Amino acid sequence: SRRTGKEPARLHAARQLVGYQKMDLDSDQQTVELTQAGMLLDLGSIAKGYAGDEALRVLAEQGIRRAAFEAGGDKVLGDPPPNELGWPVDLGKPVDPGKSGDQPLRLANCAVSISGDTVQYFERQGQRTRHVINPRTGQGTSSHELCVVIGPHGILTDSLSTIGTLLSHDAYQKLLRQHFPQVRSMVFQAPDQNDLPSPR
Repeated sequence: SRRTGKEPARLHAARQLVGYQKMDLDSDQQTVELTQAGMLLDLGSIAKGYAGDEALRVLAEQGIRRAAFEAGGDKVLGDPPPNELGWPVDLGKPVDPGKSGDQPLRLANCAVSISGDTVQYFERQGQRTRHVINPRTGQGTSSHELCVVIGPHGILTDSLSTIGTLLSHDAYQKLLRQHFPQVRSMVFQAPDQNDLPSPR
């Protein structure tokens, strides 16, 4: 707790069940075994991006290439609408009052994911906390940063946008340079809490 500096027992017990090292992956059988009783696997940071990829793949197999999938902060975009350069995508970036309003990007044939506490969060004792749990602390993050990732596939952008709000700026940029040069990413401060929408 905050007063004693000790970790509550439930949080301590839950942290003992966290970590990729506690999973056995079998690539031949394409299976995952969770090695400790009580472990759960949550695919929340990649599921919507993957669902979008699969939705557009199924549509393309039927000859439909002009389509867009959106779920929360994740979008997977096919060919653009008629007579348009791309689908309008509002990145959620705060508008600069000195400028004449930010226009949405026009994107096609790519995926876009936005993570941050303007997308999904909960409030506890008047404090806004993101629904993403920092695996190092076991707590929901409250950095009030947004991370936007644009890349070729939703499963990639969905996971990288979540990671972008957990890692330090330098570590995140190094990760992208070394392993994901095909993506573009922006991390910026979210708007003031008073200007944010209600939780969902």
